[in-house]
Amino acid sequence: MTITEALAPHLPYLRRYARALTGSQSSGDAYVRAALTALLAGKSDLARDLPPRVALYRLFTKIWNSVAVNDNRATEGVLPGEQKLAHITPLPRQAFLLVALEGYEKKVEEAKGDKKAAEKAAMIAPQIADDEAPANYYRALKDVAAWMPKNAFLSAEGAGTMDIGLTQLPSFSARSCLNAGTYGTMGVGLGQAIAACIVHPDQPVIHLSGDSAIGFSGMEMETLVRYNLPAKIVVLNNGGIGPGMPQIPENPMFNLKPNALIWGARYDRVMEAFGGKGFLVEDPKDLRGALDEAMNFRGPALVNVVISQGSARKTQEFGWHS
Repeated sequence: MTITEALAPHLPYLRRYARALTGSQSSGDAYVRAALTALLAGKSDLARDLPPRVALYRLFTKIWNSVAVNDNRATEGVLPGEQKLAHITPLPRQAFLLVALEGYEKKVEEAKGDKKAAEKAAMIAPQIADDEAPANYYRALKDVAAWMPKNAFLSAEGAGTMDIGLTQLPSFSARSCLNAGTYGTMGVGLGQAIAACIVHPDQPVIHLSGDSAIGFSGMEMETLVRYNLPAKIVVLNNGGIGPGMPQIPENPMFNLKPNALIWGARYDRVMEAFGGKGFLVEDPKDLRGALDEAMNFRGPALVNVVISQGSARKTQEFGWHS
């Protein structure tokens, strides 16, 4: 596509913007001509990494800002609203018109969002690809995300497990993702999973839980088995509310971190004690196989995934998020 073909559809909108910016169509057209002349003469280039319309407006803005504004503009045919715009200083006037007339705020925010998402994805990519045992959050959740059926109901509960999990696991339907909420109301997770099983017996139900969270309502595993509700529980086990300690120290009453639990506690065996199916995963390479077996089991099943105590969510933009 030639430059002419790429820019032609956007010229009427640029002329409209230029008229509003300068106060008259003749003055606006003069700036448009100056921008196009500079482009054709090779004195200015279009940014190739931007959509044609955005690149064209950027070039126009460069020309507008480089030429002294003529305040003795023609008033013939000028609308009252345009006369009021003339009293706004140049830079705020540009910003106002780009947002109100051309809708650029949304486009700019979308571009910023795309860039920010790409930066975040690059930040966690090494963790997603890390097969070292024990797994980190992102590596474990990669397999969980690939395994979850699109029509599944997800109940998520925990600290890092819920916070990270809800950024990594897909949700394809409205009202299909349940969680502990902004204030981390622990203990609701398995109750939500049970409710989903009852209301939607024809759809899979996944409960993602941290090892601290499973302690609040874990005995509801007996309820799942008693009524043969086939929820699949995935516990990410790092031995604490946040990372715990690798071993229980001597005199734990004084030496154990207050947030620590038993790292690698066998929640899978608790499920089996009630009559469900349990799986222990200590190597991330074994995780997908265990998840598939759990899904194929006709009753409730729990996959207990031991994760690294050094695993954490990515660095947060604000310190109080960490």
